[in-house]
Amino acid sequence: MNRLSKCVFAAFAVLLLGFSATPCRAQNEDPLLYAGLLGYTGGIEDEATLLSPAAIGQVFSGPAGGAPLSASQTQGHPDWKISLRLGDFSFKNDGAKDLAGSQFFYGIGMTKNLSDHVSFRGSFDYISGDYSESDEFKNYFDWEMDTFSVKTTALIHPAAGTLGAGRSGYFNPYIGMGLEINLSTINDWFDDGVMSSSSSESDTAFGIHFLAGIDYVFDNFSLGLEFSYNCAEADFYDGHGKGEDTAWDLGGLSILLNLGFGF
Repeated sequence: MNRLSKCVFAAFAVLLLGFSATPCRAQNEDPLLYAGLLGYTGGIEDEATLLSPAAIGQVFSGPAGGAPLSASQTQGHPDWKISLRLGDFSFKNDGAKDLAGSQFFYGIGMTKNLSDHVSFRGSFDYISGDYSESDEFKNYFDWEMDTFSVKTTALIHPAAGTLGAGRSGYFNPYIGMGLEINLSTINDWFDDGVMSSSSSESDTAFGIHFLAGIDYVFDNFSLGLEFSYNCAEADFYDGHGKGEDTAWDLGGLSILLNLGFGF
C-alpha cells in the first residue's frame, strides 16, 4: 500500500470512530427552549450568561426586588373593621365656641367594606365639655354639656394597595358623608351671692356631616387621621327667666385619630 492509500485509510478510520463513539455530556447538551430564556445552542459554560430580561423580570418581580405583597394588598380591604376614635371637637358658632371652646370626645366605629371603592361605617361618639367662670362681684357660673352622637357614613376610597404599597402596608385616603343623631344635655349652675339656680335641659338634634381622612393599613390593623365637619341644631329651654327655647348650633369641626382592627 503506497503512502497516499495509507493516509486515506487512516482518515476514514478516524471518522468512523468519531461517529460510532458515545457522545459526552457537553456534546449531547440539548438546546434550552424555555420561554424565559433566549434560544441557546452553546455549551454548558454559556448557560448562566444567557438569561433574557423576561426571565430576570420573573425572578425579581414585585415591590422592593421581589418582596411578597401583604394579604391586605392582594385580597383587598378588610371585610369588617372596628375602630377606636379619639379626638377634639370645636363649635363653629361663635357664641357656643366662646362659651364651650373645644370638647374632647372618644368613641367606637364599625366599618363594612362593600366593594373595592365603597364602604359603610356606623359610629358612636361621646362628646363632653364644661366651663366655669367667676367675677369680682362673686358671681359664679358653671356650665356642662354632654352629647351622645350616632353617625352613619358612606365612604369612597381607592382599591387596596393602590397608593404607596410597600412591604408593611399601604395608604388608604377616603372621603365621605352621612347622617347623624345627637342627644345633647346642658347642665348649668348660677350663683350671684344672694340666690343660686340650676337647670338641666336635653334635646335631640338631627344633622349631616362631611369628612376626609387617610389611613395607613397594615395586615390586620390601621392608623389614621380624619377631619369631619357637621351641621346640627338643637333647642334648649332658657332657664334664666325668659321662658322660651333657644336654638343652639351644635355644628363644628372634629379632628380625630382612628385606630382600626380588621378582620
